[in-house]
Amino acid sequence: MSTATATKRWKGLLASLILSGAGQFLCGARRRGIIWFGIVCALPLFLLEIYTSPLVPAKAAIPLLGVNMIVWVAMLYDSHRPIRRLRWWGWVILILLSFAVSDMYSRLAHHLFQVYHVPTIAMTPTISDGDDVIVCRFAYWFREPHRGDLIAFETSGIKSIPKGQAARDVLFVKRLVGLPNDVIEIGGGGISVNKTKIEFGDPAHPIEYRNIQRGGLPQEVESYSVPPGEYFLLGDNSANSYDSRYWGTIRRSAIYGKVAKIYWPWNRMSTPH
Repeated sequence: MSTATATKRWKGLLASLILSGAGQFLCGARRRGIIWFGIVCALPLFLLEIYTSPLVPAKAAIPLLGVNMIVWVAMLYDSHRPIRRLRWWGWVILILLSFAVSDMYSRLAHHLFQVYHVPTIAMTPTISDGDDVIVCRFAYWFREPHRGDLIAFETSGIKSIPKGQAARDVLFVKRLVGLPNDVIEIGGGGISVNKTKIEFGDPAHPIEYRNIQRGGLPQEVESYSVPPGEYFLLGDNSANSYDSRYWGTIRRSAIYGKVAKIYWPWNRMSTPH
């Protein structure tokens, strides 16, 4: 590349800071630039998919972030090369293209994953007030929800939630207890599904579920029938949870995704069950 058609190497680095792979592309290594662009865009989503697996420890977030940072720095290092001279409008086009790519990438990432700050004690001890969780939105694209899953769901279609209430038109996080056509019985701190007692949480200290008739551990058994195509949800802190016992079941279409990880605060990082 001649001196007349080249700029200083740092401009290749600057171009790749604006748009990954742009420095390589503008220096003439177009295939190299496209490959770097694809790697830098795809890697974070791939690592997030790995992280949301129940087999991966929650604190693996740190090394996975490290892998992503190393790859990004390697891309920048490789872009430190002379590029063809760009006029001012060329830089403007590059910046606008970067904004457009960033917007599309953000929409794609949001379609796959969602971060959610839990503002209530309704799911303690499994998920505490103030926990930040990752919701895997594609968890139910190819399979149906399972009993015991911790799910996030949209509340806008729940008519029993009064208008103006703080919880309306946001996400709730609850435990899926009843599947379509199930019969749920709650009483004495325990829960049965279709006459079979089930337990959730730590096997050594299973979660106690209370009915809504009185505050103590009730002796009465409260029964709920789940309609076809609907799901029954409970908060693990059932004495302080606004859930299907109050506003009924939800449709399959309301399920937003599965809670995969508690990723913050540090001492709470875990895979909730």
